[in-house]
Amino acid sequence: MNVLPDLVAFASDALAAQGGLVEPGDDGSALAIVPRDVGAPLGLPDEVLLADRPGPGAVACVIGSAVVDGLVAALSASPAVCAVRSTDEPPRAAQAAALAGRFGLRNAVVDVGGGRATRRSYAIVAVRYRADADDRTEGIATTALALVDGAAAPHLAGVDVAARVAAWSIGSAAQSLSPERAEDARRRLTLEIRARLVPFVEAVQRRHARDHARVAAYFASLVEETRAARRGRDPAVVRQKVESFLAERDQKLRDLVPRFTARASVAPAYLVLVDAPVVEVEARLRRRKTERTIALRLCTGAPALDVVACEGCRQPALRPAACDEAAHLLCETCVPHAQGRFACPVCTNKLLR
Repeated sequence: MNVLPDLVAFASDALAAQGGLVEPGDDGSALAIVPRDVGAPLGLPDEVLLADRPGPGAVACVIGSAVVDGLVAALSASPAVCAVRSTDEPPRAAQAAALAGRFGLRNAVVDVGGGRATRRSYAIVAVRYRADADDRTEGIATTALALVDGAAAPHLAGVDVAARVAAWSIGSAAQSLSPERAEDARRRLTLEIRARLVPFVEAVQRRHARDHARVAAYFASLVEETRAARRGRDPAVVRQKVESFLAERDQKLRDLVPRFTARASVAPAYLVLVDAPVVEVEARLRRRKTERTIALRLCTGAPALDVVACEGCRQPALRPAACDEAAHLLCETCVPHAQGRFACPVCTNKLLR
């Protein structure tokens, strides 16, 4: 069952966040003292009564009203950013150890060691995307990752952010979003948005092909009729008419291109930095003569370990492989076949620098 939002409360909070003074009433309305620079673009006086329906001296806060649409546009112009501290119970060490015991590489041995309880910072990054052609689609794409190493945290990306943030305490994260983690988020969101837009683009292409064929067939029939009815007519007149039809056809086909060209735009939606309890389990990787130790992490509330990041493309690596030289972890896209020796993109890039 969908619950309609309390738009009076929304408008009250939005105006208060911009410096207004708001006094809630007993009947669900609210009296607001609005700064002039905030109220003028919304058409609000310095003192206004916010209500859930039109009335004498009241501004109705309903879906589609000027005040609600204006506040939504103003809030959407800049992304929301907050830092919270998770108050959830830490994960069980036994659960983390059991999950770590099932972690495997395609071409290396993993020895699991002891675990320790600690706290780590995560970033939940969301962007709004929109694509336009002869139709429109839009949505919000979200990704979540650990700030320490970029490991993906799918359980955080899929949570009801508003509900969870309200349940957690406001605080500061132990880390901020570094340029490296911001680039990780950008790459992952780019791939997700592209995948979401594939059906939209394919539908646009089908409609373009349909209209192209319809226009071409229509003018082909006109040309055929003109040439068939040329008896007793000057051939130059027939040729001129045919050329006119062909020129008109070509122009109409060219006009279809901008109509059926998909244009996409992306804008930041929100960034939530989360300080959460975790259990980290030490894992030693052994590939030929190379050894390396990494931390496998179970975050509170997660049903599975954080997904390690591929060190080649920075995408989540569900079935990683380790390179021979430095045991860099690589996904199936970077290394489709892990048998034998293969070129490691990370080691190659280091040699080229």
